[in-house]
Amino acid sequence: MPDLFDPRVTALLLYFQGDVQKIGKQQPYIAFEEKAGEGIRSETPSADCRRSTWQFASGESAQLDWILAHDTHLLRVSLSFPGMQPPEIWSVMNANLENILTAVQSTPSQPEPWAATRIYYARTTRGARTDDLSAIIAQLAGSIPGVEQPLQVEPTPYGWSWPLGSGTSALAESRQLYQRRQAWIVPQERAARVDDVFLQPLNQGLTRVELYLHKSLHLARQHESIRSDLETARIELQDSMLISLRSVDFEKVHYAQPGMEQISRKLLVFLAGKAQMEVLLNSLRSNNQSYLEHLERVKLETPSHAVHSALIKRSIEQLESDLANAQAISDSSYAFQDIQRSVESNRLERAGMLLGGAATILAGLAIYDNFLDIWNLSVEKSGLLLPSPVLRVILGALAAVFWPLGAYQLVTRKWWRGGISLFIGVLAIILAIVFTVLINS
Repeated sequence: MPDLFDPRVTALLLYFQGDVQKIGKQQPYIAFEEKAGEGIRSETPSADCRRSTWQFASGESAQLDWILAHDTHLLRVSLSFPGMQPPEIWSVMNANLENILTAVQSTPSQPEPWAATRIYYARTTRGARTDDLSAIIAQLAGSIPGVEQPLQVEPTPYGWSWPLGSGTSALAESRQLYQRRQAWIVPQERAARVDDVFLQPLNQGLTRVELYLHKSLHLARQHESIRSDLETARIELQDSMLISLRSVDFEKVHYAQPGMEQISRKLLVFLAGKAQMEVLLNSLRSNNQSYLEHLERVKLETPSHAVHSALIKRSIEQLESDLANAQAISDSSYAFQDIQRSVESNRLERAGMLLGGAATILAGLAIYDNFLDIWNLSVEKSGLLLPSPVLRVILGALAAVFWPLGAYQLVTRKWWRGGISLFIGVLAIILAIVFTVLINS
């Protein structure tokens, strides 16, 4: 069996910034440092990153690294043994790390992580055979619940990698904590360089690949629940529209206002779900793009990452398909509401015409009385004779009908008809004057 040097077990924990900012919660690294005791050494190069190291009596070394990456707190806790060690040491360190994480998470002020990655690492001598290394990893996998065998080794530019599957962790009580597992064995001659550029940095390398992969998978897992809510809203909206179409007489649509208001409320619920899915799609695209960019930077083209990339791509395509269907439903709902508004507008227009006709009649009666009164008074005061009563009634009726009718037609933009009506009204006044002059000449 090949020798293993400097074995290490690492827990990479991801925390939502919103959870850390809740009242009563603290920065995720504080509880770890308090549990470590007085022998801890801490460094704070800047306000958004930190490193702490301490030693255990058993010889184990512990290292804590923390950084704020956008809206996520990245916390990495590692336990390591120096020198050459047997493969069984991984199980011992894994149990010790689990005890530390459980003790820290029991602290009331400690926020809960939403995702985690467990990494098992060691160095090996030049010339180690892949089969022998796989046998060591198979022994490790046998001590981890939920790991399916046989395992598939994935050669990389940095060394050998074994995906150990994924599962849930009991560290979070209020949410299901998704945890990925993997093992890395790096040749001794490459180990220092691999640590410096790939494994240790929090702002690049494996940590950033895991960050954006976790974010993408987390968003993809939300798709089904959001899709289910949107489907429920769609069914309720379409059922309401179908019931309304079958039961409502559009000539009497004003009597069905409660049903129309119910459709509007359900449409708002549906649009809110559609907007939530659009936000999910945009976030998934952005994080997937970052994930693929970091994979390209580190040249980590492994079968396991190809599987994850295909899964995320299918989620994006399904989201796009769901949104296209949702847009079709939205368009049909808008068309339904447009029909309803058009019918209501026509009803109001007809009501306006009836009111205008009634006002025209009243105005005509007033004009008729005033026209005859003014004609009689003007002629009687001057001592002249009036035309015959029949002629006066006819001319008064013409003025009473065509003056208000012309005004109404102009208001309704019937320009030619309005002009002709007003002309006849003016002509009635002119004829009254002409006939009065003729009778008295």
